[in-house]
This record gives sequence, structure tokens and C-alpha cells, in this order.
Amino acid sequence: MRRYLLLLSLALTACTSQNAPTPGEDALAQLPALTLQWSFPDHKVTGYTTLLGTLLLGGRQVTAIDTRTHQLAFKLPLDTENLRTNYATLDDKLIALNGKNADVLTVFDRSGQILNTVAVPGGTRQSLGQLGPFVAGSSLYVVSGARLYRYRTADLLRPDAQPVWVRNYPGFRLASLIVRDEDRLFVSTSAETSHQLIALNSQGETRWAVDVSPKTLQNTGAFALSLYKNLIIAQAGVAGLQAYDADTGEKAWKKFPDINVCPGGQANTAFRMSIADDKVFIGPWGGTCILAYHAATGELAWVFDAPNHVTFDTTPLDVNGVVYASNSRLWALDAETGKALAVGRENLSDNLGAPLSYDPAGRQVLHWGAAGVHAYQPLR
Repeated sequence: MRRYLLLLSLALTACTSQNAPTPGEDALAQLPALTLQWSFPDHKVTGYTTLLGTLLLGGRQVTAIDTRTHQLAFKLPLDTENLRTNYATLDDKLIALNGKNADVLTVFDRSGQILNTVAVPGGTRQSLGQLGPFVAGSSLYVVSGARLYRYRTADLLRPDAQPVWVRNYPGFRLASLIVRDEDRLFVSTSAETSHQLIALNSQGETRWAVDVSPKTLQNTGAFALSLYKNLIIAQAGVAGLQAYDADTGEKAWKKFPDINVCPGGQANTAFRMSIADDKVFIGPWGGTCILAYHAATGELAWVFDAPNHVTFDTTPLDVNGVVYASNSRLWALDAETGKALAVGRENLSDNLGAPLSYDPAGRQVLHWGAAGVHAYQPLR
């Protein structure tokens, strides 16, 4: 699956850039430069990264960079081939969902000492993210393969820890999981001819389920969920954006907008989404634009077409009304209008989906990709 996703990303990038003009270096030079506070180029990463406190985590092996000292904190030689290892916090401890042929929950402390490992029974490794682990109250939820698991957080340091329950969806692949609170969680399923959005309670009982545009989503595995007030907003391939009432599953927007609105290059697959300032920000996979939609209605707010015409493969990050996104350069956009406010001068190379992070204590926007770690001063 990982090889397929990487090949798809490269193919989309190639398609996008066939008729693209020469990168707009003149346009880049006319914008103010983002201030680089520090960099750590020795450690490269692709895939998902997460900031937990002062530790920036990522890497094929779990690698932790201390954002205060700007140095390597520790490495964990965990058994993983997955570029999209996900993390969660549990009090003063950290949890990684990792594994080579099957999923494992690894509990470790902030010094890098492994405290326990919990094999996810019957789990099958996936390379797509947004599958947990998610900690809510006294529960931890995680997806592996076609199964959804609930653990008690109090059990995770026990060597014989077992899930409280497992829900299996045979014939499907679970594409994403969002946890609103301990008793309200939402999961999306993906199959060749059917895609569903399912709401469950803490007992694993289905509260409601809706079929999500199966014809337009055929053969599309990318599917992400986010929360906006009482709406579940789904982003899924050529079907673009969709919104459902979190309590009933009823459609919340009059129409579902298309994501193919980028003048500099189109992309049919998208699962990079964030919500802030009453807007949904997405970076379509293979497209050279960042798109913004009004979260309450689904109407298009603005489109930013990068003048260097390089693919965005990142989840936009909103910090105090400024949207940051990278496509070999880090861009700062006005969240209200989409106007470019500044751009980083450093070549960040292709980050292959590594999310941006914001450290409010250190006031730094963090990018960790193929060119290493770069920390920028936010505009606001």
C-alpha cells in the first residue's frame, strides 16, 4: 500500500507539472521572507510527524527531536516499515502505533525508555494515517486493518493488556477515525464499491451509518474526517468535501463542493485537511494549490495557486489567522483571503505528507521533511 501511495503521489505530481511554467522565482523574491529560527538538517523524515510537548516525533525508526535544545533526544529501534506512525499522549507517557507486519502499541516515556508493548490482536498494518491511537477519557481507540479497538488506558501498562471490545468490518478497509469524546467516535469504511461513515458510542454500538457517494468514490481509498462544531466533515477523493450532522448523520450542506478548482494543476485525490477560523483548508494530493471552504456551508472561500507551481503534499496549519503550508517552500497565507503574506527562502524538498506543527511555548512553526527540521518564527 505504501509503495502504491508513493507512486500515486509521484504520478499526480508529474501530471500536474507537465504544462507548468518555470518556477516563479521572481514572485518568490517579491514576498517578505519567513524568519528561520533554527534548523537540524542531519535527520530526515518522510510521512507523519507529531509534536508532543517539547518532543517532535517521526521517522522510520521513532526519532525524537527536542525543540528546546534543537538536538536529537532519542531514537527507538521499533519494528516498523510504516512512514506514517501515529502517536498519542497518556499523562506523562507517549504511545506509538507501530509495527512491521501487524500493529503494536508501544508505551514509552519522554526519555525514550520503553515501558510496555501491546500487540493489537488480529491487526493488519496500514500505511494511511488518521487511524489513532486516540485517547479520550479512560479509553484509547485505534484502527488496524478492518477492525476498530477500544482499550482502557489503565490497562496499557499491563503485559497482558487486551481490548475491551473489537468491531470488525469484513470486506472493508477502515480509512479514518475521529474521536469527539469517549462516547462519540466516527469511522469511515472503504471498499471498491461502497464507502460508509459510521458513528458509534463507547460500547461500540452503531449510532447511525450513511453511505457516502459510492459511485464517485469508487476505487478511492483516501478518506479523512474532521470535526467542526456539530458537523463531521469528510474529505474523500473526487467527491470533494461532504458534511454530516454529528448527531443524526443527515447531510448538512446543500451541495458537496468539488476540489478540482486549482488553475495551476488538478488532483482527484485529497486527504490533507484542517479546520480553523470557520474554514476548511485542504491541500489536494498532487495539486499546486491550497483551497479554503466555509465550514458552515461548504462554499469555496479562496484558492491559492503557488507561483512556483510545486505540488502541495501537506496538511495546512492555521496559527492566529495565518495558514502555513509547504510545497518545497513554506508559505504563509492570510486565512481570510488566501493572500500570500510571506515565504521561506529555504528549499525544504518534498516532505511526502509530513504535517506541520506549531509550538506555542517556543513560538515556532516546525517543518520536518526530507531536508531535516526547520523552525520558523510565525507572523502573528
